[in-house]
Amino acid sequence: LENLFDGANFTRRNLSLRILFYVVEAVNEHLKEKSAEFWDKKKFDVLMKVFDDSFEANKAMTIEIMKFIPVDVIRNFNTVSLKDLETLATSIKPPDSLTASYLMEFVVKFTSPGLFEMLNHLETLLISGLEVAEKSLIVASSTNPLYGLILGIRHLLSKLDLKALKSVEWREFFARLIKLCRRLTEVVAPVVNNSSPEGILPKEEVHDDWMKIVEQTTPQIILLCSWRTIKEVSLLLGDICLRGALEVDQFLTIGDHFLELLSKTKHRGAFEQCFFGFSQLCLRLWTCHEPELHKLPSEMLHQMINSIAGKDKERNELLTMKNLCATRRSAGLPFMIQALITSELKVSTNKNFHFVMKNLIEFCRHGEYLETRTHSLNILRALFRCSDLNESIGEYIADGIKCAIL
Repeated sequence: LENLFDGANFTRRNLSLRILFYVVEAVNEHLKEKSAEFWDKKKFDVLMKVFDDSFEANKAMTIEIMKFIPVDVIRNFNTVSLKDLETLATSIKPPDSLTASYLMEFVVKFTSPGLFEMLNHLETLLISGLEVAEKSLIVASSTNPLYGLILGIRHLLSKLDLKALKSVEWREFFARLIKLCRRLTEVVAPVVNNSSPEGILPKEEVHDDWMKIVEQTTPQIILLCSWRTIKEVSLLLGDICLRGALEVDQFLTIGDHFLELLSKTKHRGAFEQCFFGFSQLCLRLWTCHEPELHKLPSEMLHQMINSIAGKDKERNELLTMKNLCATRRSAGLPFMIQALITSELKVSTNKNFHFVMKNLIEFCRHGEYLETRTHSLNILRALFRCSDLNESIGEYIADGIKCAIL
């Protein structure tokens, strides 16, 4: 515990926490009835301060250590309040959001309220912040930037077996959450979808009560709020898709949501995070036994290839060439195709991989439009840089596919 002082480096703090974990585990096993005697307020406060650590691994290890401290001791010494959690979760500093998520886990495990009550409370705060953002994104960016609350919800859900949550109240909660994610995406879209998201300052009619907040809010704060909101929404939806028990229409809704994000978002940090969430959705779809869902990734790939070729007669307007970004290295388009292909290879099939590679190389040679050749080169560049595809691409080249661009 003495090694957990302010300024101690990561290795020192992490090793100390690991050793402490083994010590309290041994004490709990052999002297369970006396373990409370080892803890006083000073020692407990030192351990609680680790939640402010900038390294997530140390926060996680602290939770594991807490499991061996008697609940009565924790409740007696705990000073974390819901107000503290709200302050951290709505802070504009990303490290505060992570601290809040682990403190939420600590609270629901060892004190109160319970997990479902905490999730409902976070949902209420999120709706409140969203309503402010729908009136003024500038004000929301400085007062309740949204992403911290989504992170808290995602962190708490990560501790549950989502497929086992089949009661009516849980199903209603997930249905509300999916709709909330759509509203969150729409409210930050003017920033992350802008051709120059790094310097945008939305033009809004601001109430006089908020004028001081508006004057102090910079484009950097607005961008941070916007792209991190997209990040947390994407990771949350991806996790729900991979581990949750959703209805067919909910999968389709989330699928369209990801397509919109990846086809319209211009901020690299945002669409890179969309990629991880979309990959989780694709992995679930490729292994799904529902025919309508299982064929969806293949249909998406064929629609994308047709759109790149300039054939815009597709049922999904999000995948028409006019909606694909020809700048910023085709933005999210390479990530869409990479997610679909890599997730398919994880389930031991490569049919669509060969289909995509064959068409992209052909487009590079004989593409009718400049955009077709540009998109194809950008996608091939992303695929060749993807470590998950190294072996497959090597085999593909070895089969005799030669092209001047390689």
